[in-house]
Amino acid sequence: SRLTLRTTVPVQTGQELYTSYTHSLEPTLVRRENLARGKYFDCSCDRCKDPTELGTHLGTLKCNKCDPGLILSTNPLDPEAQWKCTHCEFSTGGGAVRRVLSVIQAEMDAIEWMPLDEQSVEARERLWRKYRSVLHPRHAFITCIRLSLSQLYGRVPGYRLDEMPDILHERKIEICKDLMMVADVLEPGLTRLRGKYRS
Repeated sequence: SRLTLRTTVPVQTGQELYTSYTHSLEPTLVRRENLARGKYFDCSCDRCKDPTELGTHLGTLKCNKCDPGLILSTNPLDPEAQWKCTHCEFSTGGGAVRRVLSVIQAEMDAIEWMPLDEQSVEARERLWRKYRSVLHPRHAFITCIRLSLSQLYGRVPGYRLDEMPDILHERKIEICKDLMMVADVLEPGLTRLRGKYRS
């Protein structure tokens, strides 16, 4: 008997293979919690150890005390670690960050159950606007909203390709490009996520 294994990127002989047990678009705080609860281990991969999540900023918040500041965990492997601003003295605990994420997640879950129609597009756009001053532009929640919008624009009544003005066509292209930047880092190669958004 024979086993065939397909990788998403070229692999050299002896090179380590990686897999993911979680959704790649979740922020580290959520991913590690899900892994501990569901798979019974604490991940300490390069992405989990990096406060910027390999430069994607999927877990990064915006500072509300200063304009350019980003709030990052001082130790992403510790869910209770302090989160500090990169430009001012502001800091907060991991528990407070988790509570903020839980509130936003509940709102995101609510829109996921909406019928896929014009209102569902508008609800996602409203949620994006509501949290753009709190979340980094590439935060996981914003990225998931982008993912939904990329699939809804062009497909639902009121937003079908032949009904959309040029500005919304351009918005869809921009959304897909932003998604590809994240996917190129988190799911490089021949992955399902990347396959949906290639130009």
